[in-house]
Amino acid sequence: MNKSAWIYPDTENDEYNFDINIYIDEPSFNQEMGGDVEEMGKNHWKTCYNLVGWEDETKSEEEEEEEEEEEEEEEEASVVDTSCITNDEKLSFMSLTKHLNEERVEDLLESNEENDILLNQLYDTGSIEEKLALIKIRKASRKTINNLKTLYNHSCQMCGSNHTDKYEVSIVEAHHIEPFSENQNHHPNNIVILCPTHHVAIHRANGQLDRQNMVFVYQNGCSEKLSFNKHLSNNQKNPPTFNLVRKSS
Repeated sequence: MNKSAWIYPDTENDEYNFDINIYIDEPSFNQEMGGDVEEMGKNHWKTCYNLVGWEDETKSEEEEEEEEEEEEEEEEASVVDTSCITNDEKLSFMSLTKHLNEERVEDLLESNEENDILLNQLYDTGSIEEKLALIKIRKASRKTINNLKTLYNHSCQMCGSNHTDKYEVSIVEAHHIEPFSENQNHHPNNIVILCPTHHVAIHRANGQLDRQNMVFVYQNGCSEKLSFNKHLSNNQKNPPTFNLVRKSS
């Protein structure tokens, strides 16, 4: 089998179209093409690029095992060291986002770059230092957040709701116990995973976590206890050391 890429002229639009043709040097096939392929190449095609070195892309078991080992090593390194964000980067981040409230700052950490208009505005208007700080902090925070979501199987730590089976998407969000907009603390011990309802309620009703009892207390006196806790410590100043990556068996 011969594999070739052909560029041929579009006479109506005065443009060149790109097409890939795979042909077998057999008379029956040549007849279907309307003539001899070689002659077509000489007389009708503008340019022909022979694609040499095409090989079967099927990976061997050894290659797949090597890739799996590399992915496991990347996962082991994905628990983010909170010291990786410098003070200068924190200051740059706060300067860039100083006009935003905590709720919107948290949205920026998890938002999709293609669809978030505000995030793209910050990239466009910020200085080089501010943009680099935003990129680095978002990347570091998202690693921790995604690992925590996996740890709780994308369920709310407060009510246990999980909509991934029904909608086939994860809707849980990360809430920072100490405001991220103030200290950029993305350590797991400063994050809880919540459904959108409880996340909004904590922001709007000023919910504060009582770490000793693992209870959120709201400004009106109402309180709610975390139903699930696999990672939070009772002591904010001395967080536990652990690996959030869940190994597959």
